Amino acid sequence: MARQEEELIEEIAALRRKMPKRAVDSAKKVYKEGIDEDDEALRDLIVQMKEAEEADQGIEMGDVDEEGFARGTWGNGIAGLERVKRTLPETVAKKERAERAENYVNGQGRRV
Repeated sequence: MARQEEELIEEIAALRRKMPKRAVDSAKKVYKEGIDEDDEALRDLIVQMKEAEEADQGIEMGDVDEEGFARGTWGNGIAGLERVKRTLPETVAKKERAERAENYVNGQGRRV
């Protein structure tokens, strides 16, 4: 019985040594495959963009009210900045909580 327990403990120790490397290798493989797929998709998009540029003869704007367009986009920009200003304190608080959690997980902080 003691021998079996000792063998199991040794097996667990071996797994503890091997599994982190396997997990990292697996993550690297998945990451590399994702990067390769993204690179291929990017190359395809570049080819499509070049073809579209060659075929494009320009965009006809017609009768566009430039001042109204500028005022509208300016207003949208201001509204976006107001949203950022409203949500900034909440975002900072989330960031600080995430940093505390990271420090706790990494053993650098104490429980708050």
